[in-house]
Amino acid sequence: MSEGDETIVDLLRTLSVSGPLEEVRGICFERDGEIVRTPDRPLISDISNLPKIDFSLFDVETYIATSQYAVNDPLPIPRENVRALPVNTARGCVADCNFCYHVFKRAPYRYRSPESIVDEIGQLIEKYDLNYILFWDELTFFSKKQTLALAEKILEEKLSFYWAANCRGNLFDRDEDIEIMHKMKEAGCISVGYSLESADLSILKAMNKNVKVDQFSRQTQLFHRAGMHTVTSLVLGYPQETLESIRKTFDCCIENRIYPSAGYLLPQPGSGMYEYAIEHGFISDEEGYLLKMGDRQDLRLNMTQLSDKEMEREVFEGLKRCNKELNIGLKDEDLIKTLFYRSSASDKQENE
Repeated sequence: MSEGDETIVDLLRTLSVSGPLEEVRGICFERDGEIVRTPDRPLISDISNLPKIDFSLFDVETYIATSQYAVNDPLPIPRENVRALPVNTARGCVADCNFCYHVFKRAPYRYRSPESIVDEIGQLIEKYDLNYILFWDELTFFSKKQTLALAEKILEEKLSFYWAANCRGNLFDRDEDIEIMHKMKEAGCISVGYSLESADLSILKAMNKNVKVDQFSRQTQLFHRAGMHTVTSLVLGYPQETLESIRKTFDCCIENRIYPSAGYLLPQPGSGMYEYAIEHGFISDEEGYLLKMGDRQDLRLNMTQLSDKEMEREVFEGLKRCNKELNIGLKDEDLIKTLFYRSSASDKQENE
């Protein structure tokens, strides 16, 4: 339960000597038909000191080959030439959006030092001839200082690789922040993701998003001026959602020249919206709901005043407008499940 780094070692040691499982903190098990949960294990305060993953224990070339499909556009090299492995730089998130659930929710956000991150990347590049690093974090960057420190450390060590990262939608807000973006680009960053979710103020407030639409737009304009690609996502279907709010959200994407990864609200256990759905009777059969959970890009649960058909039609029309206005070139059947795409129009916009 929660972090497993120290727990798995404690558990294996205990099992090796047939010790009592009750003394292993942070696990849950069944005994004599009863569920036993031991006390929580304290969170690791400094994740920079955790041992690096030994990828030699795995069929690493298989992972590297399939990593080609984990890399989003734009690609600076042909997809078949991508050699990538994941590196985690942080755990958790500084925000508390109530549609979101992850294992470190409500735990303090912790991030690794630039030295530990770059040291790990350097070793992976040398051992496996990588040219791309996947930063698989809930939130890679939470501050300008942290962002600049990592970019400068990559440059200082003269490492050459491509990468993408994510940040909050209101991290960069000043003209001088373009200098940080230029450093990121110089250090190999080709894409930055941050979420709009909705362009409706009442919905953003209901989400506990704590990012304003004008902040999102300002940051996007700065990244485009710096010549960097931007990625965003939408969560559609909050109880306050209307046809007008959906249109407003897609209008914002078009104005900012950014084609979104759109999905419907999919309440997950442990999130505020899951409790809301149960409390208001939208989920009456928890087991049935959990068994049919799947892709967020399929409408699974509708808590709005709109019919399923109304909402799906409006989302389809919004994505169709984005596709046309931004010259993305997607087929209608690929508008919401895009997989890979790259807009020549947004390329031109970002390089101007």
